[in-house]
Amino acid sequence: METTTRLALALALLPTVALSLQWLRNRTPPREIQNYRKEAAVAIRLARRCGRAMREADTKARTTIWKDGDGGIDPCTATDEANEKLVVEGLGAAFQTHRVVGEESCSANGVIPVLDDDDVPTWIVDPIDGTQNFVHGLPCSVVSIGLAVRGVPRLGVVLDPYRDELWVAAAGEGAYLNGRRLQVAAAAPSADLSAYTVLTDLGYERGPAAKPLARLYASLLDKNVRAVRILGSTVLNLCYVASGRASSMVIGLVERDCPKPWDWCAGTLVAREAGCTIEMVDGRRAAPGDSSKPPTSGEAFDLLSRSCVCAESPELCTRLRGLAVDAIIR
Repeated sequence: METTTRLALALALLPTVALSLQWLRNRTPPREIQNYRKEAAVAIRLARRCGRAMREADTKARTTIWKDGDGGIDPCTATDEANEKLVVEGLGAAFQTHRVVGEESCSANGVIPVLDDDDVPTWIVDPIDGTQNFVHGLPCSVVSIGLAVRGVPRLGVVLDPYRDELWVAAAGEGAYLNGRRLQVAAAAPSADLSAYTVLTDLGYERGPAAKPLARLYASLLDKNVRAVRILGSTVLNLCYVASGRASSMVIGLVERDCPKPWDWCAGTLVAREAGCTIEMVDGRRAAPGDSSKPPTSGEAFDLLSRSCVCAESPELCTRLRGLAVDAIIR
C-alpha cells in the first residue's frame, strides 16, 4: 500500500515537475550555448523584465509619442523608453567595455552608428518590436536583444512575453525556442507558390511611394501563394520562419522607415542558425554617406540593410527575391 501511494504521489507530481523544468528552460540559456553564455543569461533576465512591463502596461504606459510628428503613424511609448533604459543600464553594468545601441535613442538622435569599424562587442536593442501592436493592445510584440562584433551577430535573445516564448541563438551553436533546437524543413518545391506562406509588412510608407508593396503582393497572388500574413513585427517574422510557422519573409521594399539594425540583429541570427537562407533584396543601406553596397547574404548579411528576404530554402529565397526586385524597379 505504501509503495502504491508513493507511486501515485510521484505520478501526480509529474506535471508540476515538467512545468518547473519548462519554467527554468525559459529563463536560462540552453546548455548547448557555451560561447557568450554569461551574455545570454544577462540578456534573458533583462528581456524578461521588459516583457513583464509590457504585459502589465496600463493606458498611461501605452501613451504614444509620434516619431514622425503630429498626425504621424510611427509610435513610441513610455514603455519603449523605460524598457530601453532598463536594458541599456543593465548591459552597461554587466559589461562595461561593451557598446549599446538602442532604437529609441537612435531615433531621437537621428543617427545610426557605424557597427563594423572596431572589435568592441555591440549590443543592439529593440525594447519593443511591434510597438504599433502594443499601442492597440494587440499581443503581438517582442523584446529583441542582440550582440554583434564587427557588425556580425554573435548572440540573439528574443522574448514574446504574451506566449512565454523565448528564442536564443548563438553563432555556430544553434537556435532554440524554449530550449528546443530549431531546424527548418523546406517544403517540396512547387511550380508556383501554393506550398508557401509569406510574411511581410506595410511599414510606414504611404501614397504613391508604397506602390512596390502593391506590386509585390500582386505578384504573390498571381503566383498562387498559399497565404500572406502581416504580424507587425519584423523580429517575430524572422523567428516564426525559423520555427517553421511560415515559409518566408519579404520586407523593406520602400524608402521610408525600413527595418534597421535592431530589427535584424537577434532575429536574423535566430533564422540563420535554424537553417534559413537570408539575403538583402538590394544594396540599399540605412547609413548616411554609404547608401548602397552590393547585396550581402548569410553570415555577412548587412545589419544596415534596408531590406531582407528570409526563407526556408535557398530556392525559395531566390524566387522571392526576384519578385521583390522586380516590384522595386518596375
